[in-house]
Amino acid sequence: RSAHAVTSSDSAIYALAGTDDQGKPVLEVEKFDGKLWMTETTLPGEGLNAPTVSIVSHTLFVVGGFLAVSNRPTDEVQAYDLETQQWSKASPLPSPRGGHVAVVLDGRIHVFGGGNSQATLADHSEFDPGTNTWRDLAPLPRSVGSPAAVVVDGKIYVIGGRSGYSDFGDVYIYDPATDSY
Repeated sequence: RSAHAVTSSDSAIYALAGTDDQGKPVLEVEKFDGKLWMTETTLPGEGLNAPTVSIVSHTLFVVGGFLAVSNRPTDEVQAYDLETQQWSKASPLPSPRGGHVAVVLDGRIHVFGGGNSQATLADHSEFDPGTNTWRDLAPLPRSVGSPAAVVVDGKIYVIGGRSGYSDFGDVYIYDPATDSY
């Protein structure tokens, strides 16, 4: 698959969404327990391209993406409870996007960059699963699509991405204590 999302828990790796080698949406949420890949569940809807997935507590959150194999971004957030194996909807993103990146810091999901059907974005939104609410935080210094991100020592590093065919991103370090880069 390609244009998919991957996350991990303490005991498994989860891969979901994207397209297969025929260009068709992949609906299975696959789980790898260290020995074997198996289908955990099926995504609701017709599929997603370039969403993000994060696990907070025992819930897997699928955030945004492009619907099926289109360039139509969605603001939907699907929540899958790993214990009850049930899907539900969480509060939608402040605006639709795909090709973004998400990381978890202090039990909250931070979503950076990406794009919609018209532009690349610099947006930085934070989701609090405890209150099921989003808030906008300091945007990236510039718009980037398809960046990567990691959390190190309480700070978020947003790495690379691009805003055009030859305009590649830099490394931005976000400090949540000051809401700045």
